Formats: sequence, C-alpha cells, structure tokens
Amino acid sequence: MEAAFTALLSNWRRIAIAGATGLAFSPLLLVHFRDLWQREHYQYFPIVLIFTGLLLRRRWREAIAVNRPFTWPDRALIALLGAAAVAVLVLATVSYSPNLAMLAAILAAGAFLVFHTHRRHLTNAFGIWCLLWLLIRLPFKFDETLVKSFQTHSTAWSSRLLDHLGILHRTDGHVLCFPGKEFFVDQACSGIMSFTALFAAAALLIVGLNRPLVTSVVLLTSVCFWTMVMNITRITSVAIGHARWGIDLSEGWRHDAISFLTFAIAIGGLLSTDGLLRYGFHPIPRRSHKRPLIRWWNRFVQWGPQLAPSPSVTVSRSKAATLPRVVLVVTGLLASLQVSVLALRHQTSTPELNRVVLPHEKLTAQLNEDALRGLPGSWELIDFDTVRRDRRSPWGAYSHIWTYQKHGQLLQFSIDYPFYEAHDVGECYENRGWLPTQRNVLGAHATFGPGTMIEIDLHKPATNEHAYALTGCLDPSGDWLALFGATVSDTFMEKIRERFGERQTPHYQIQIFMVTAERLALSERQQLYEAAAKFRTALAPHLEHAQR
Repeated sequence: MEAAFTALLSNWRRIAIAGATGLAFSPLLLVHFRDLWQREHYQYFPIVLIFTGLLLRRRWREAIAVNRPFTWPDRALIALLGAAAVAVLVLATVSYSPNLAMLAAILAAGAFLVFHTHRRHLTNAFGIWCLLWLLIRLPFKFDETLVKSFQTHSTAWSSRLLDHLGILHRTDGHVLCFPGKEFFVDQACSGIMSFTALFAAAALLIVGLNRPLVTSVVLLTSVCFWTMVMNITRITSVAIGHARWGIDLSEGWRHDAISFLTFAIAIGGLLSTDGLLRYGFHPIPRRSHKRPLIRWWNRFVQWGPQLAPSPSVTVSRSKAATLPRVVLVVTGLLASLQVSVLALRHQTSTPELNRVVLPHEKLTAQLNEDALRGLPGSWELIDFDTVRRDRRSPWGAYSHIWTYQKHGQLLQFSIDYPFYEAHDVGECYENRGWLPTQRNVLGAHATFGPGTMIEIDLHKPATNEHAYALTGCLDPSGDWLALFGATVSDTFMEKIRERFGERQTPHYQIQIFMVTAERLALSERQQLYEAAAKFRTALAPHLEHAQR
C-alpha cells in the first residue's frame, strides 16, 4: 500500500496532466462522437478508435528505448503543434464546434507522439497519428459531395449493366424505375457500407501492416474502384431480385444481408489488391545492388515506415524536464476555460430555452388533408400523403405533401421537418432527374423578408419538362427564418450565441413545386409568392398549438 502511494506521489504530474487534458477535451469530443454516430457513413469510428488504441499499446510495448537529442526542428514542431492545438481548442470552446475540438485533439496527439519518439522508437508513429484524421468529418460537406458523385456514377453503370442483361427499366436522376416500382439509389452509396468505411478499412490495413508509401497510395486510390464495384453489385442485385423473382431486396434484413455481403467482397478486393501490389513493388535481391537503377528502385518501393530502431544516444534531459510543467499549466488553463464556459452556459440558460421546443409527433398528428383545403383558390385537392423517415434522414424525419390539380396541371405544397441548418432542396430535385437552371435568393417582399425564400427553376432533359420550386423555412412559432445568403460571420455568431445558452432550435422547411411546360412568367411567380404566405399563415396555428 505504501509503495503504491509512493508511486502515486511520484507520478502526480502525469496524473494531473491526464485529468486536465480529459476535462479540457472530453465535453466537446463526446458531442463530436455523438454527431458522427448520427451519420451512417461515419459509424465506423468506434472500430478506428479501438484499432488505433490497441495498435498504439502494442507498439509502445515493443518499442526500443532510445534517447535522441532534441534538435531545433523537433522543438519547433512540438511547439507549433502544441500552440495550434491550444488555439484551435479555445476557438472550438468559444464557437461550440465539436469538429474543431477533434482537430485540436489530433494536433495535441501529434505533439505527444513527436515528443515521445525521442525516448523510444515507435514503429510508424506518423501512420498511427494519420489514423486519427479518420475521426473528423470532411469540411465544406465534401463527404456529401462524394456520396452524390458515387450515386451518379453507380446509377449510370448499374443501368448499363441492366441493359446488357435485358432488364426493362429507366433511370430518372438517381432513381431506377421499373413497372410498378421505383428504387432510389441512396443507401447503396451513403450508408455505413460506403466509400468512407472502405477508405477507413484500407487505412487500417496500411498502418497495421506497415505498408510502404507507394503501396499505400495505390491501395487508397483503389478504394474508389472497389466502392463502385460494391455499389453496382448491390444496386443490380436489388434490381434483378425485383425484375426476375419479384423479391424486394431494398428493405429489411435482405437489404442488410446484401450490404454486408458486398462490403465483404470489397474488403476481399482490397486484400487481393494489396497482395498484387506487394508482388509488383517487391524489392530486387541484394546481390544486384551494384546497379544504380536497382538501388533507386529499392529505395522507391521501400520508402516509408522503418522498422529498425535508431541508434541509442544518451542525452541530458534537464531541458526536456521542464516540458511537463508547461503542459500541466496549459492543460489546467484549458480545463478551467471549459468549466467556466459550461458554468456560464448553465447559468444563462433558462427552462424555456432548454426544453424541447416542439413535439414533432404532435405536429404530425395535427396536419391532415383539411389543414390546407381551399388554400390555392380554384385548385382541387386530389391527394395528401404523410411520409415518416429515420430521424437522421437528410430529408427530415417527417414530410406532409398536399397535391392539387387544375386543368391537368399539378401543384404541390409540402412541409419537411425537423432541420437544424439550411437544407439545399436543389439536391433533392437533382436526385429525381431535375437540373437547376436558375436559383435566386429573394429579397424583401410584402409577405416575407430578405433571405427567407429561395426560388429554383428546373429542367428535366429526359422529358423536356420545366418545373418551379419555391422554398423557405419557419421557426417553431411559424415565423419566417432568414437562412439563405447568410455570411460566415453570421454563422460564427450563431455558434457563439448557441454556446452561451441559446440552444439550437429546429426549423421547418416549406416548399411549393409545380411542373410546367415552360418557365413561369413574373405574374405567375407573384401568385406563388402569395400562396407561400397563405401556406405559412395556415401552418402557424398548428406549429404554435404543438408547442404548448
């Protein structure tokens, strides 16, 4: 007992640093991991965390103790990574950005690894650090852009394969249409068995097996090919199952089974590619090293993580001993900042701001076909539909659609909710084969303010049809929200307000959609502006009632 207490006292500085670091990072990192789990194509992150932790633990134990001197580039790199981690964490705390907090944690982990590689040779420490970047979401919604790109190419190649097999169908955007059935190409490209998961699997394979740089780059590039193979196999399997045997493989356990099977095929493809690369980029035996080209080739194919330890050098650690004290002070200040901000947010928060703003199930029960009956004047209501989706769906968990008809022309009113950021409806129409030809953020109007409404002119080349979409957003009280045309400073200030007690509230997107033979005239657009105002007026009482 006394020995344990003595060891605890001797390591008090390390324990204090670990506690302060955990307190400084953990609040925002927990929110970051919760947000990642809500996005299906990032649900692989627990595997990355576990694999990285086990790999680091194993190589830490296998590491050979060395004492290399700290050169000025090493000190500069540690100082740069540490200062960047502190600055990014402060910015993440103030602006309430979990993604920035994860970036700060990665930078801090880099400084930690650089410091400790001077005490022991850690095999491929840089590769282990690179694995942590798999835990951060791609900026500027680049991940959604990738998903959309794979949707487009997978749909096109699947359609060509179905044509070759003689299966009657047509494509409408990202939709495969069969007699009496449509399949939307979404989950085949954006679910957990997607490009991001396969890319993460390839990265784990590379770092776990210490592959050289050339092999690593080619193997990561092959992920695009195997992702296409996986998506096309899944899409054509669903189509063939419906067309040939009348089996719906797009839902339920059958769809999950196909997803896991095609993902296993893609993993097998990565392993086979890795074996081929090891054979093709194999170094030439040593007896031929006298030739310069052979020496250059061997350096080229073997450049990467080195398994041999660096020579041991004894060095004075007097200067390095001051670093833990600096780290303890900095992490203590960051932990104090985190606690202060959390306390301030708790103090400034009120029950009205922290309670659930609107029970969406209650609103869903209230909205029916009578909610908008007679709204567009002489138009006749011919259909009403309520759609329920997964709560993480990018189209909202709930949708209500009222369809009107007049002289053979269709007009649709819809409300989709909940959303917590501006939702680009143009992508939804592109998935259905519509191409935006013009997009305008409307200025101030008699019935709505600037930045609250956006209109989109659409064209479908397959049928040479035109369409018009008008969309805007409402808050839980039924008032217009100016979400379009926001500047970077507006978004940053919104983050700060949210951080200090103003919890982010959901908003509700309304749309008006009309298919036309040609582009709408200005007078017809004005009529739809007035219809949008009446739409908001009709919905406002339901929103307010559901909030009570």
